[in-house]
Amino acid sequence: MMYYCSGKVHIMVRTLICCIFAATFFSSCGYYEHRERQQLYAQIKLTNDTLDRLTREWHSLLDIALRTKNFSVLNTGRIELGQFLSRRRSAIADMELPADAEPLRGSEGVFLSTQADMVADVYPKFELFNDLTPDSTIHNQLAEVSKDMGTELSWNLTIKKSLSTFASRNNLKIRR
Repeated sequence: MMYYCSGKVHIMVRTLICCIFAATFFSSCGYYEHRERQQLYAQIKLTNDTLDRLTREWHSLLDIALRTKNFSVLNTGRIELGQFLSRRRSAIADMELPADAEPLRGSEGVFLSTQADMVADVYPKFELFNDLTPDSTIHNQLAEVSKDMGTELSWNLTIKKSLSTFASRNNLKIRR
């Protein structure tokens, strides 16, 4: 017995076959993995650029607080920075990636975790200061922030090098 398909059914079957072929073709060519690598690169780059900006803004507020002895201005900047770090850590951790991208994500995760710890442990101490706080106490806290800033710069350079290597190895579009 022979069955004949109507024209619409025939077109639907052809469309389904083409979709299956396209999905197989793109997955076998590594298109999805390339796109995931590109997304990871873009997310890490954007995260680190924004983190740098927010950190500079907090340090600008710190400079003002040191001059005016009004440390209450630091609270909103610290909270914004902490919330940003929390969101970005989750977003990057939840990305689906090819196995060769895991070391880069892991490095970024450690970097963001270190920054989150600093924002949670070191930055709030300044908010307790006022115009009666001895200069020696303020300078000791500044020394702690300076030490942490050195660690941040070192991590940031390491991530930038890893990101650049990752991008060139995977032929990714580099955003400046």
